[in-house]
Formats: sequence, structure tokens, C-alpha cells
Amino acid sequence: MKYNEIYGMEVPSKMVFWYYFFHLHPNIWVHNFYVVFTHLLPAIIFDTVARLTGREPVLWKAYKKIHKFSGVISYFSTQQWSFRNDNVIKLWDKLSEIDRKLFYFNLSDLIWRDYYYYHIRGLRVFVVKDPLDTIEEGKKRYRLLRWAHYTVVSLVYLFQAWLAYRILYFFFSLIMSF
Repeated sequence: MKYNEIYGMEVPSKMVFWYYFFHLHPNIWVHNFYVVFTHLLPAIIFDTVARLTGREPVLWKAYKKIHKFSGVISYFSTQQWSFRNDNVIKLWDKLSEIDRKLFYFNLSDLIWRDYYYYHIRGLRVFVVKDPLDTIEEGKKRYRLLRWAHYTVVSLVYLFQAWLAYRILYFFFSLIMSF
């Protein structure tokens, strides 16, 4: 995840919709809270604005697909997995020195930084269809989105603090009235 963040921020797409923000939450209630406030509510708000301005709403439909996919893979993504590679080791042992050089497949020697460096650029060019010559536009857009993201996050935290204050005030008022 860290390399995705590092190299993704080096070459942000001008088509990115929001600032990269990723957290793993071990508690399902915390996860669901963040899903509602960082995915579903923004999708509803942006799609409502899109409808009011005569544009096609797309976020709700996209987030429904994302959440369906998340539900499908949740069992696999929330478990700890151990894989045995006995057959690969046996195959490696059976190869001659020449074949080992021709068909080298030792993942422990893979330089993951280099892999992700090219992986992110390949995603940008071939999946998103955003050529590398628009990197400066992407960086400008990404800076704006970072400001917007942290503004929204600050407002959410302020709202949470206000809500906690109001709830505590209500209960203390109730207790003091007895």
C-alpha cells in the first residue's frame, strides 16, 4: 500500500476524483462509519449536485459496485493467509543452471519499489488512459483535492466534536436536574 501511495502521488492523473486516503480498520463499526461518511454521503451529495446542474450522476452507481465487490472479497481480505510453495521449490531444484537463468522466478529478489514505479505508470497510461504528459495538470488538481480533502476532514471532526459536546451537555443537564 505504501508504494502505491508514494508512486501514485508522483504521477497523479488529471482524472482523479478525490485525494488518496486509505485506512485499514480492524473494527467493523468504525469501518462502516467511515464508509458512510467518506463514500456514501459524498456520493449522494455529489450526485444530487450533478442532477441539479443537469449532469449525469455517476458516483452512487460506482460506489454500489465498489461496495458489492468489497463484500465479495471481504472474507479473503480480512483473513491471515499462509501459502505453501513446496511444488515451486521442487521445480526450482529440478531446473538446470541454464534453465534457472532463463526462467528466473525468485520473488524474494524482486525489487518491489521498481515494480510499483512501473505498475502505477502503467495503470495511469493503459487503464485510466491518461498519458504521462499530463502529470503537471494532475499535480495541480491533486493539490486542490488535498486542500478540499483536509477541509472536509476538518469539518467532519468539528461536527463530531460538536455532536459529542451536545450529547454530553444533554446528559449532564439531565443528571443535574435531579
